[in-house]
Amino acid sequence: MRGFNRLRTAARWSALAACFALPVEATAQEARCLPLPAARALITGMLPSVLDELRERCADRLPADALLANMPKDVMGKYRSAADKAWPQVLDAFAAMEGKELGDAERAIAGPLIQAMIGPALLEKFDPADCAPANDLITALAPLPPENLATAAVTIFELGRKDRESEKLRPCPRNAK
Repeated sequence: MRGFNRLRTAARWSALAACFALPVEATAQEARCLPLPAARALITGMLPSVLDELRERCADRLPADALLANMPKDVMGKYRSAADKAWPQVLDAFAAMEGKELGDAERAIAGPLIQAMIGPALLEKFDPADCAPANDLITALAPLPPENLATAAVTIFELGRKDRESEKLRPCPRNAK
């Protein structure tokens, strides 16, 4: 099963690279940054995928009354609605970083593909022993509007910027455009 998951992850990343026509070597070597609004949109856009993946991975490790185990439809609905609104901005930012324009067909493929693969990719090394703390965090943040949650996440990431200059994808410095 583990080999299949690695193959699935590799296939997803390959498909993403193909959608944007990014040479893998350039992506691995060059650090990129997203303008702050696009970074916030990316966080907003990935929330449903990450929450779905966490819920799947933690289903048998949490009590039945845990929020992550029983995410109310209205909570997931607000995240899905915000994600749907955010993805055009995310796709525009990725395309701009590569000096490309995405056509309608590329947008129709890239958005859903990224949404489907981002949760599993981000949580590939997630330790199931961390399900309870993840549930606590989600429970504490669930009342926030998705936009505020995204702003908080990007700001926390920015605060640790000194350690992340080599990250392949990170928020641009605030003085950058």
